[in-house]
Amino acid sequence: MSGRTDAERLEWLDGVGDFSVTSHANEYCFLHLDRCGVKEMFSGDNIAEAIDAAMDAEEQE
Repeated sequence: MSGRTDAERLEWLDGVGDFSVTSHANEYCFLHLDRCGVKEMFSGDNIAEAIDAAMDAEEQE
């Protein structure tokens, strides 16, 4: 677990641009981002993990 709070995740999502969330058979959750035409997808066992994966990727850039 990342140690991030839900409030931190929501604040990050608020500034990310367009996004959507899909879930498949309650097994995986996918976060779809569209940042100025650049589409990305991140996954996790739940929405918090998918958001953490996106946040981690952004921190590594």
